[in-house]
Formats: sequence, C-alpha cells, structure tokens
Amino acid sequence: MAIARMTKKSNKITLINVPSNISEMKIYLKKLKESMILVIEETTTSQWLYAELRDYVDRMVICDPYRNKLLNDGPKTDKIDTAKLVHLLKAGLIKEVYHSTNKFLYLRRLVSGYDDLVKVGVRLKNQRYSLLRAYGKRGFEQTGTKLVSGSDQLVLDCIDRQLEAHKQEKKDYKKEFARLSKKHPEISHQKSLPGIGPIHAVKIVPVSFCQQGSF
Repeated sequence: MAIARMTKKSNKITLINVPSNISEMKIYLKKLKESMILVIEETTTSQWLYAELRDYVDRMVICDPYRNKLLNDGPKTDKIDTAKLVHLLKAGLIKEVYHSTNKFLYLRRLVSGYDDLVKVGVRLKNQRYSLLRAYGKRGFEQTGTKLVSGSDQLVLDCIDRQLEAHKQEKKDYKKEFARLSKKHPEISHQKSLPGIGPIHAVKIVPVSFCQQGSF
C-alpha cells in the first residue's frame, strides 16, 4: 500500500510503502503517536476498512474518488495519488462519503437492494407495455399473450419470466421487512405511526439512526 503523510506545520510529503495487509497497516498506525486523519478513497472494501481502522486514528475520512478525479492533473501512480489526497485534504477539497459502525448500517444495504429491485421491475413493465402497444394491444395483457413476430414473442416471454422472478424476489424482501419490524423495537415503533408500513419503517430507521453516528 502506498501511504503519503504530511504534518500540520509542514507542506513536505513523506511517501512510504506498507505491505498490503490490514495487520501491517494497524502496526504502522500504532507507531504514529501524533493526532491523525486517515483518508482513503471509496471502494468496495471501504466499509470494512472503516470498521477495522477507525479506532487507530482520530478521524477517518472516506472520500469520493470521482470528485478527486475531476481535480487531478498530471501522471497517475499509487504514490502520486496518495500525495494528491493529502493536498486535497489540506486544501479542504475532499468530498466525504458517509460511513458508520452503527448497528443499523446493514439495513441501508437491504433498503438499497430493494430500491434497485423496484427500479428493475418498473423498467421491465415499461418494456412490456411498449412492446404490446407496438402490436396495437392495451399493454396490460396477461402472461401468455401471442405476438406475430417470433423474435418479439421471445422478448415478451423473457420479460414475463423476469417479471415472475421479480415478483417472488419482492415477496422475499417484504418477508424480511416484516421479520425485522418484529425484531427491532425502533422499526416496530415507526410502523405504529399512521401511514407507515414495514417497508417504509425499515427505510426510515437506518437513515435516522445512522445520522446519529459520526463521520
């Protein structure tokens, strides 16, 4: 791993390499006695790194790599990239991505997965409607509708199979939402409010409780 360091009083950057191992990284951070802000870019392992390294520094920042890319200039290597992160942090140009060790963090992933599933369902229904309308049909015909073109029939049959699988996946999510509303009093409380069902209750809780965490 490439690491760049800069002190508050100096603009000089120290560049070093540490073995790409979480244990080695913890040992390195323990050796640094001064107050520390650790900055890494958002990746698929960011949450894991946040949970593992957060207690070894005074503040840990997960930043937006797309924003950094817009501000970058010149050649690109691991060492150069880490040095640029230090400069961006000192200049106040880092855009932070929220991470937390809150116990409801996993609910955010569940809600995100459900929202993605809903979007897929809308897209499939729109495709089906457009295809049926092209044949002068109402667009809401039941599964098993026959079309003149064999290719279009294949597309329609594929869409119908995906919608059937989508329906089952939505049932699985709703079953999980119902289970969680019984398990967590916070979700159950939200569900007791007028107009809020288990799905919206699960959506509300991780947002409100994770906001109580710190960046």
